[in-house]
Amino acid sequence: MMAESQPVESRAVPRALLLIMIIAFFSRLIYWWFLVEPNPHLSGDAVFYYESARSIAYNLSYSYHGLPTALKPPVYPLFAGLILILFGSDMAVVLLQHMLGVMACLPIFMIIRYYLSEKKALLVTLAYLLYPTSWHWESLFVSESLYLCLNNLFLFFIHRYLLLRNNNDLALGSFWAAASFLTRPAAIFPLASVFFGLVRGKNIRNILQICTVWSIIFGVVLAPWVVRNYLVFGKFIPASTSGGVTLYTSYVSWGYDMSIVNFLPEDRAALSDLENGFAKDKYLLKKTFEYIKDHPLKIISLAPSKVKDYLHPFDGRWYPLSLGSKYNIFYGILMSLAALGYFWNRNKNFPIVKLAGLFIMGGIISVVLFHGEIRYRFVLNSLFFLLAGLCFYKDLQRKQKQHIVILLFLNFIVWSTGILL
Repeated sequence: MMAESQPVESRAVPRALLLIMIIAFFSRLIYWWFLVEPNPHLSGDAVFYYESARSIAYNLSYSYHGLPTALKPPVYPLFAGLILILFGSDMAVVLLQHMLGVMACLPIFMIIRYYLSEKKALLVTLAYLLYPTSWHWESLFVSESLYLCLNNLFLFFIHRYLLLRNNNDLALGSFWAAASFLTRPAAIFPLASVFFGLVRGKNIRNILQICTVWSIIFGVVLAPWVVRNYLVFGKFIPASTSGGVTLYTSYVSWGYDMSIVNFLPEDRAALSDLENGFAKDKYLLKKTFEYIKDHPLKIISLAPSKVKDYLHPFDGRWYPLSLGSKYNIFYGILMSLAALGYFWNRNKNFPIVKLAGLFIMGGIISVVLFHGEIRYRFVLNSLFFLLAGLCFYKDLQRKQKQHIVILLFLNFIVWSTGILL
């Protein structure tokens, strides 16, 4: 650790950061009001989240189209439903999401200032808060912003555990991991990757200790949801009943428009005859496993396309602040600096480098097995900013400055070309 950086035990927040957070919040409000519809845009998953949250708020029932559901895990619908109960406004949900987006910077600042001076850490946090594509997802009625906030808390406490070996940090990290899993079940892959990284190379006593803490915390957090599903459906459902449709569209109907759920005609007819979400999930899982059994190489042959869909930066026109180019120059610059930060510090014993590598690897595994969409990588932004911040761990040498200038120039050229694409 550099002498000018803060000890990991410190939780002091400088006034400058509070000022930055206030400015970032009001900047989001201006963006939301003038560049995005002030009411949440409903399409895809947002339709389900909106209806289920209203059902929780007004009927005290987690239902969709009047029927109990487990199609999605409960944390985000409960979050949105509680806001509707308290404020009675759909706009309040998006407003609170922007507040969460700002508050999510606190774990990032706490982590990065262990490696950098406070001034440098503030600059990294400022860049994190002003990242335009984050504002986009916070403006929608979807779970991304809540998931990111929960995951940042997970990263903070696991990072502390890697430094201090404090079981309280391990327990708190496990709690936020379980909460993020009940927000987005796909989180199980990066979480599992981090878990195996924690136990790798440890003695039996430490392995048992880590396994015990994670098992107890996950069991306690998941128990209410599992019990509810068993009482309502008579089935063991630890996460959701959307695994089948996710796998199905990842293999059987791959190649269709991924922005909507598509089924082969015979499967669409069969699904219409099934009574509930659990039966439909079981049917789609069976069809997918049969397809994979008959086409085992699909897992390998589709992997490059899935990873490309997950990580590629040609998504700029998704965002009002893309500056007219198909190339998302903000993401391109972030990834460039993150790659340099990882490369320059890969041989140092930095816990954040290990943690970032494990989590990103788990994210890539998840999209290889399922499918990658641009919004699924949103949760990785925190790690990309942390790695990018490591570029400035020490004063830059002349050659390092040249590398950064070259990458910035290349990003500008590709962005300029993207205007014509």
